[in-house]
Amino acid sequence: MTAKSTGLLTSLAFFLILFSSINANADPPDKVAQHLLHAIVQDQVDVVERLLDQSGDPNARIKPDKEDVWLLKSRPGDDPAQPLIVRACGYGCLGSKVIQLLIDRGANVNITDKNGVTPLMMASELDWDPSISLLLKHGANR
Repeated sequence: MTAKSTGLLTSLAFFLILFSSINANADPPDKVAQHLLHAIVQDQVDVVERLLDQSGDPNARIKPDKEDVWLLKSRPGDDPAQPLIVRACGYGCLGSKVIQLLIDRGANVNITDKNGVTPLMMASELDWDPSISLLLKHGANR
């Protein structure tokens, strides 16, 4: 099995688990928000698009559930409820497709978290060149 087919199987498994647990008429908004957060940090563009169709707010600030220890780990003073695009920039989002989708859906490229951190600051701190270029192209200026 090649790395590409392994990646496809992993994505397929993620979709099956996610879609089996998501029902736009049954899941409460906070559950959809948690699925959205997971999809963003795992660079699942199709899932992010579907969930944005449900939740609608590309500028949402979503705090991870306490069970999501891997998402809660951050530096002291970090905002646990960062705007989606700041969090996406923090994970680099391979190829910046998720960041582009958030921008296309109206995400504010200059939004700040409670500490004043912007998407551009996050991407610059982590040296994510594709994300930095994308943000600058869309008017990020701080």
